[in-house]
Amino acid sequence: MRERLYTTLQTLSPACLISKKDHILAYVYSGELWIQEGDKNLIAGSQSTVFIRRNHRIRFLIKKGKDDKIQIALLVLNRNFLIRFYQQINRAILSETNAGLKDSFLTIPSGVDVESLFLSLIPYINSAKQPPDEIMELKLTEALHILLCSDKRVAPTIFDFAEPWKIDILDFMNNNFMYDLSIKEIALYTGRSVATFKRDFRKISEFSPQRWIIKKRLEYAQQLLKEGKKVSDIYLDLGFISLSHFSTAYKREYGIAPTRG
Repeated sequence: MRERLYTTLQTLSPACLISKKDHILAYVYSGELWIQEGDKNLIAGSQSTVFIRRNHRIRFLIKKGKDDKIQIALLVLNRNFLIRFYQQINRAILSETNAGLKDSFLTIPSGVDVESLFLSLIPYINSAKQPPDEIMELKLTEALHILLCSDKRVAPTIFDFAEPWKIDILDFMNNNFMYDLSIKEIALYTGRSVATFKRDFRKISEFSPQRWIIKKRLEYAQQLLKEGKKVSDIYLDLGFISLSHFSTAYKREYGIAPTRG
């Protein structure tokens, strides 16, 4: 399957969720791209470039720029392309470090190389036409060289083929327990089938995934209440559908109403 150039985020809702099994290089021509994962946030303005690691639950918010436009290009670096590149590359140019990126996104410094790459894509974006396969391969190769030169941690991150697209379950759930996700969605976002997710989860917790999430939300709620937060200010942000739902769950867990906790 050919790599695809996604030319704009205009068709997405103002606040949307993206989870892909592939790495992405995003460039903002106009407008703003707000990126959030857990408590980490990034605002990418015009002429900003961001690398987004594969298989993470990233929340996007897009905003119009001063020219009242939104134009954001996404280059998708899929597994097949990365394998082809890795097989052909001179390994001597790769970083000697084995430490990959820990964060899900990384700002790429602006430069002539970045500007040259994305300016060359404007004719395709304006015409809504996909480049020929051969041109697309060249553009992706150019993007990958830019990434490799931008940060030494990129190489071990993008060329990690050992257990493709699977990420740590507890890391993901600790960052996303407050969101209303089904087990199927969590399995997808952590790179697993539902059956594999359930099997892997049994290895790390005595609770079911649903029960683990409720306990985590209530533990965090208890912490916030001790810090002086009001019940009415926190229950929605913690993923509870109503105040009564939160109060019932809290009392069942701790034996007292949250207003007394």
